[in-house]
Amino acid sequence: MVVSVCLAGERQLIVDPQFQLGCKLLSPVPGKVVVVETFQLPGAVAEPVWSMAQWHSKYTLAGTALETLGPNVFRLANEGKSVTWLPGGGLILEVDGSHEYGNRARQQGEQWPHFLLSQRFQHAPTLTSIERADFTIEVRLLKAVLHRTDDYTPNLHAAQFQVFFNLQNLNRQSAGYGDYLYFGIPLYDSRSRIPHAFMAPDQASKFIFTPAGDTYTQRSLHDGEWVRVEKDLYPLFRQALQTAWDKGFLKDSHDVADYCISAMNFGWEVPGILDVSVQTRDLGLNLTVRD
Repeated sequence: MVVSVCLAGERQLIVDPQFQLGCKLLSPVPGKVVVVETFQLPGAVAEPVWSMAQWHSKYTLAGTALETLGPNVFRLANEGKSVTWLPGGGLILEVDGSHEYGNRARQQGEQWPHFLLSQRFQHAPTLTSIERADFTIEVRLLKAVLHRTDDYTPNLHAAQFQVFFNLQNLNRQSAGYGDYLYFGIPLYDSRSRIPHAFMAPDQASKFIFTPAGDTYTQRSLHDGEWVRVEKDLYPLFRQALQTAWDKGFLKDSHDVADYCISAMNFGWEVPGILDVSVQTRDLGLNLTVRD
């Protein structure tokens, strides 16, 4: 396994940020995380570190053949979604909501397809040992087609492309060991040119903290052009923890030194009947760690 090592100075926290190794495919059944197949790209020198989640999808990518579309261009695809690896670290993630839903829109209380890449970080430094957390990504919207039904409502039916980092208590001596919040970077929301802020309790974690999209960039993916994000996330990480504490979450530890950047995920959540696709490149989280 490829792991990151906690050293002073600058270092890239994300392992395989250019997606050269492939992915471990997870079962679409929610709950226990189960790897159902490993797709290692041709020429990969180590096993994949990225997991690919396909929660609540009608179509699993398990058993799908890895296609070669050109020099260093590979794709996994079925009726509901596809992922394409591009030369130079690029990636295309696509969800076909019209196949996932058919003509019936999701109803209140029903789940929706997720198509996410994720990884956990080994030996991540505590937030008190970090001076900066410089995040980069470039994203371009390739397709967004809404299939509107008579019962369409934006409160239920949308598509979102986001990045999340887990800020987690990893101090085994702490009463709050294991508690975490989701820290969000909203890159695209089909309902708004600039995604809105969202801060609330979360079923998967204890709290979700997502600043508005213009915290990261004034540009909109709705224009179909490349949008680049360059942002030091460290002050926002501290703000996220303080907000959670002020609202009564993560109450078993208010010590910043207990918390680390433990994991990340990014990709699509598609609660509506939308066919969507994005291309990404230049992903990174470069930490400046104190001596």
